[in-house]
Amino acid sequence: MKKVIIISLGIIGIIFLILIGISKYSWSDDITINSKANLLSSLELMQKQLTTKYPSTAEEVMFEYTELLRFQYTQKSDEEIIEQSIPLMRGFYAKELLALNAKERQIELLKEDVAKCQAEKNYLVDSRLVETDYPDDDTVFIIIEHNFVSGTLYKEYKLIKEEEEWKLYNWHDIVIPIIN
Repeated sequence: MKKVIIISLGIIGIIFLILIGISKYSWSDDITINSKANLLSSLELMQKQLTTKYPSTAEEVMFEYTELLRFQYTQKSDEEIIEQSIPLMRGFYAKELLALNAKERQIELLKEDVAKCQAEKNYLVDSRLVETDYPDDDTVFIIIEHNFVSGTLYKEYKLIKEEEEWKLYNWHDIVIPIIN
């Protein structure tokens, strides 16, 4: 009987250690994702993926776009991350938006905004799709919730079909009323 209890406790101990190891590995993985080297590697991988297969839905475009925002507004972001992510972002823009938005000016403004957020320790934690509205086959409005350390920001993005690809046409901040 004593032997059975000791073996049972040993098995429980081993299971407990395995669970701690899995938990610790997941935590370490999250930390690694936020390293500059990993951000640069992720940008490089995203570039390769977008070159071979552009997202087929508006929702997939927004997922990739918000990932780029997360890379830019993380604690580990810097000028190199910004400069490498802007061309990827611009790949999601409609021709009209590209014409109105010079790349150099976009980089300059983003560097200023990211520096301000970093000075305030206000990083983008995550983003999620809140609502999708397709008024027709070639237009979609998507509301995204961007969660920063300091609070939540909602934006409505308009995407249009351009040469059979979903492209960002414009966006603006919105206020979502809270109903009690």
